[in-house]
Amino acid sequence: MAKRKPTNKYYFSVVGETEQWYLKWLQDRLTIRKNLSVKFRLIVR
Repeated sequence: MAKRKPTNKYYFSVVGETEQWYLKWLQDRLTIRKNLSVKFRLIVR
């Protein structure tokens, strides 16, 4: 069975939609990369 990667969570408080779209885009780009040793989770509030 494959070992699970640890997840780093980062919390952001944003004012506008543009910042929210950017963080969503960044989350998608980080998820695509398979060679990272950890998973990233960006939480926008």
